[in-house]
Parts: sequence; C-alpha cells; structure tokens
Amino acid sequence: MKTSEKQNYAEHKDRAGERINAMSASGRDIGTVPKIKNLKRRNRCKFNLKLFCKTYLPEAFPLPFSEIHDEMISRLEESVIHGALYAFACPRGSGKTTIARAATLWAVSYSHSKYVFLIGANSGKAVDSLESIKTWIRFIDVYAEDFPEIAYPVRKVNGIAHRCAGMTSEGRSCKIEWSKDFVVLPTVKSPANLAKHKTKDAPSSGTVIAVSGLTGNGIRGSLRSMVDGSQIRPDFVLLDDPQTDESAASAPQNITREKLIAGAVLGMAAPGKKISAVMPCTVICKGDMVDKILDRKKHPLWRGTRAKMINGWPSNFQLWEKYFEIYKSGALLEPPSYAESNKFYKSNRNEMDDGCHATWSARHNEDELSAIQHGMNLYARDEATFFSEFQNEPLVANEETEFLSMSDVMVKQHSDARNVVPLEVETIKAFVDVQKEQFFVQIWGYSSGFDGFLLDYFSFPKQPSAYYLKKNISETFTKNYPGKGLEARIYAAANDLFDLLFKLKWKRKGDNSSLTISRIGMDSRYKTSTLRRVYRDSPYQDRITLCMGVAYGAKRKPITQKATKTGERKGSGWFYTTSRRASVRTLEVDTYFWKTFFHQRLATAIGDPGCFSLFKVKTPQAHRLVAEHFCSEYRTQLEGAYGKVDEWFIRPGSPDNDFLDCAVGAAAIASFDGLTFLGADFSEGRKRAKKVDWSKWGN
Repeated sequence: MKTSEKQNYAEHKDRAGERINAMSASGRDIGTVPKIKNLKRRNRCKFNLKLFCKTYLPEAFPLPFSEIHDEMISRLEESVIHGALYAFACPRGSGKTTIARAATLWAVSYSHSKYVFLIGANSGKAVDSLESIKTWIRFIDVYAEDFPEIAYPVRKVNGIAHRCAGMTSEGRSCKIEWSKDFVVLPTVKSPANLAKHKTKDAPSSGTVIAVSGLTGNGIRGSLRSMVDGSQIRPDFVLLDDPQTDESAASAPQNITREKLIAGAVLGMAAPGKKISAVMPCTVICKGDMVDKILDRKKHPLWRGTRAKMINGWPSNFQLWEKYFEIYKSGALLEPPSYAESNKFYKSNRNEMDDGCHATWSARHNEDELSAIQHGMNLYARDEATFFSEFQNEPLVANEETEFLSMSDVMVKQHSDARNVVPLEVETIKAFVDVQKEQFFVQIWGYSSGFDGFLLDYFSFPKQPSAYYLKKNISETFTKNYPGKGLEARIYAAANDLFDLLFKLKWKRKGDNSSLTISRIGMDSRYKTSTLRRVYRDSPYQDRITLCMGVAYGAKRKPITQKATKTGERKGSGWFYTTSRRASVRTLEVDTYFWKTFFHQRLATAIGDPGCFSLFKVKTPQAHRLVAEHFCSEYRTQLEGAYGKVDEWFIRPGSPDNDFLDCAVGAAAIASFDGLTFLGADFSEGRKRAKKVDWSKWGN
C-alpha cells in the first residue's frame, strides 16, 4: 500500500472511531440544560416558602393555609435562611410533615442549604420523606420547567440508579446520585438565562440530601467531598416526628432520643459552623421526649411552640353533652348516621361555638359543618387522644403508686389453683366482653366482704395458645360457625357460651359446697339488637344481665344524681334502666368508677379486706396475658362541673384491654347483686365543685 493510501486509511479509521465514540457518548450525555421557562415566577418564590408550596406543589396543599401553617412556614424560612433551632408541635394530621418536606425541596432548589439531613423516628419514616421529595422532582412539570438544572438530569435518569454513574452534560460528569436513602443533585452548568457566565455551575450542583432514623448509625460521620476538593457537613436538619408511640411511653427511650438530638444531631455541623434544625412533632405523652424539647427551661436553644386544634373551650358545655349523646347514638346505627347530631349542632351552633376558636377553619370532614364540630367529635371519641394528638397537652396522669405494675399483677396470686373455689367465696359471677370474632370471659368468686378471687379467664372460642393478641387470633366465630352471617354467628356463640357457663359446677374448698355462676353480665354495646334477642330467647334470662359501659367523667352528672323512674334503680357506680328502644333492662356501668375500684382492690395486700387476687400458677409469666390487659390503661384525675374524677385512658400503642373490661364488669355485677365493701366510697358520690375554669384546657 502506498504512503498516501496508508494516510487516507488511517484518517478514515480515526474518523470512524470518533463517530463510534460520539455515538457512545451520546447515549450518556444529556446535552445542555434547558432554559428556565418562567424566571420571574421562580425568583418570586426564592425567599417565600408559602408561595413556593402553592406555586410548585399545589396538589400537596389543596386546602387554604391556616394560622398554624403560617407560623410554621415562617419558622422554617428563618431556620433555613438565617439559622435557628425550631420545634413546633402541631395537631396530628395538620400537614406538618408535608410542609417540612416542601421546605427541604425549597431549600435545596435555591441552594439555601447544601447538605440537608432528613431524620425520622425510624429509618423507614426518613426514607419516606426522601421518596416524596424525589417524586416531586421527577414528576411535577411546573417544577421541572423552572428548575431544569435539577429536574432535567433527574428525568433522564428515569428512576434507574445505574444510569447515574455514566451520565454527562456537555461532556462533563453530572456526578448525580439517586438511591433510596441518599441523593446528590446533578453538577451541571446553570441554565442560560440564569448564569452570568456560561461556564458557571448551577448553584444546586452537588447538593446532598441524606436520611437516617434517629437511633440509626447514619447520623455520625456525615461528611461529603465536593468536586472542587472541599468537604461539607450537614447545614440543615429536618427531624420529622422523631418519636413513636412506643418510645414516647418508655422513659429509657425518651432519654436516649433526647441525648441523640442534643449530641449526635446538633453535633453534625462542621467545626465553627452552626447547624439549622426544625422538628415538626406531636406530644404523645406527658414528659415524653418532644414534651421536654418544647420546654425552654430544659432546652433553651430550641425555640418550641405548641399549636392546638381548638383554642378556648365551649362556654356552654352542657349543650355539647347533649350533642355527644345524639352523636354516639348515631354511631351505633347500621350504617352509622350523623344527621340528627348535625341537625342539633346546626340549630345551636352559635351558642355551642361560643368560647371556641378553630385554628384551621378548613379542617373538617364532608359530613361535618365546621372545624369546631370536627374537633369536638374527636374529643367525644377519645378525650385522652384529643388532648395529646390534637391539642399537644396530654392529660397528666396521677402518680399511681398505689396501683400495681404488670409484673406485680402477675405475682398477685392467692393460694388456690385455677377453678379451685376458696372457702371464703360466697357467690360466683362472670362477665363476657363481646367482640366481632370472639368473646372474652372471666369468672370471679367473691366473699361477703367483697374479696375477689379470679377463678378462670379465657376467650370463646378458646385459643390454642395461652398468650395471644386480639388481632392475631386463630379460632374465630367465622371459623367455628361456618355458613352464618355476623349476627347469626354472635347469636349462636352467645347461646353456646351460656350453656357452657351455667352448667359449670364447683366444689368449694373446705366444705365441698356446690356452687354455680349466679349471674353473668354481658357487654351489649356491640351488636346491641342481636344481644337483646339472645337475652329474650335464653332460658337463663333471669341470670343474665346486659350491660353498657358509660364513662361518667368530671364534666358529666354522676349516677348518684340521676333521677330514677318507676322500675329503675341505682347503686354504687351503676344504674339499672329500661332501654328507650327495646323492652330490655340494661345495667349502665360507670367504667371510670369501677376501674378505679378494681385497681384499688387489686393493689390491696392479701389478708386485708377487699383484696382481689389471681389464681395460683407455676410461673408468673402464665398470667402475662391478663396482666397486660389489666395494665392497659392509666388514670388521670380531672376536675369539672361535678367535682374531681379519676378518668381512664388507653395507653399509647392501644394495647388489648378486654379482660380489664371483664374484671370491671364482674365487680359491677357483684355490686348489683348486693355485695358491698365498707372501705369503698360508694355512697357520697362527688361533691360539686364551686367553680371550674375551663379555659385552662384551651389557652
């Protein structure tokens, strides 16, 4: 081959190689970042988080912002731009997490922050926050139009992480990272209509968003090297609801999380640098980690605020009490209907709303007329949850030094084994708590002086394991009564249970006297009409009493002040009446009264009058199930229009409490049949308070 031919061949080969390289590079190179579509729109939001939310994330914020949101947004802006530590406790469901995530996107989009750390109560919650931000960047068109230096490369990745490594823009590596728990925004040149010089990188280039659970290992050692050789550490931390129901109820976990925030989290900043941090949160329990962080005396560096769903308290609470009765009656209908309660509220709205102010007027359900009504409905459903989750002022529990812990309950045993009746027992009572798929049953023996001896407890149908959770049972009505509907299953199961219980016979230890169950109480709040039919059709009707638990709190007139009509009677924490809707008598049981009575008797030492105890078992753990139920609630002494009352509330995590209801019901049934205990304050009732300041709950 001639020299000229060799040269031509070499040049042709080089050009072919260049074309191949160009074709290969074109698969990785995303080219030039597009221009910003609306620069004025983008610039208007640079220092206005609220406008940013409404402009770029309108679907995430469909309702008008409230005064709570305005304050929260103001604090977020100050923290991100000027640096501060803010903790703001907001009502559950107020959108604080969504706003905090939007603030993160706003901060990195305008390069207010170069390294943001998202910390959740656990790693899963933190990953959820990052996933929301990533979704907004990828799929919201209006954001992509105005922030092309971020969204354009991200859209080219298309959610496929391995594309990040080889991605280039105008021949330069984008250095983008896009994993489930770590994001580095692309390093690209600024859009042409933003940069002063075409070679200048976009301000957001290399910005980091990392995540971790509060108790995880990802918090320490959070250091990132930049393309220019510099190193950065987190400058903005978002602590999103950093506690769980379980941790809030645990003193050791509260201490651990409090120390982690004060040490590991705030220590993430670079030497000589301040770190900004915001903590949207909810107080779950009095004295929990969040409650302490919000206390300026304990944590002066944190500027904490508490927002409430309802400020103030109704001036005419008696009208609300009437409303609650109508509301709860509507909830028991099949299907539930709130037409009557809405009608009552609409007719009396001005007077019922007097004294109240809803902090978010747009927050209420479609079948409710106002935000105040919505808040009071939540109050009616669960007072303790309302004050903690929606008011951020958990009810203060009394020191329960006279009550037993779960471990104490397990060892509180009399000397006789299961189903052995002690000589002191004069009468045997049982109580049945009704659930959709099973009954909880307890059998108690009582002395004439109201000593209580637990003889047996079980679920019906019986479960194969001695310990179980209600949600995980294997033996159910559906399984044991195939081919029947819900009401028919409960009807058949109730009749079978009564046949079983009333045929049981015990020989009393010491004199061999034969004893049977003299009365069974049955909770009739669930499927009331079905249980009334069971009662009417039962051959044991004279030994069955249908019961209805009612919470007589400090704001409610006590049973002792209720007037009786012909055929009605009342006693210690109970009222025997005829239903307005059916000719079946019902024993109305004051659950607050009897829960306090039961726990006082359970804590009474064996040998002292009025002691309640469990049957003897080989190991205390055999009583774990019933002990958990007995300790599933805590009490709080509240003062209202009718004096001071111990009110009882389920503990965080909503543990099963059905055997507690059985123990309380059985004791009330025993009192109904004439048992009395001289040490119990049964007769005096509650002294009326001279004056009650309701404003302390709302201001």
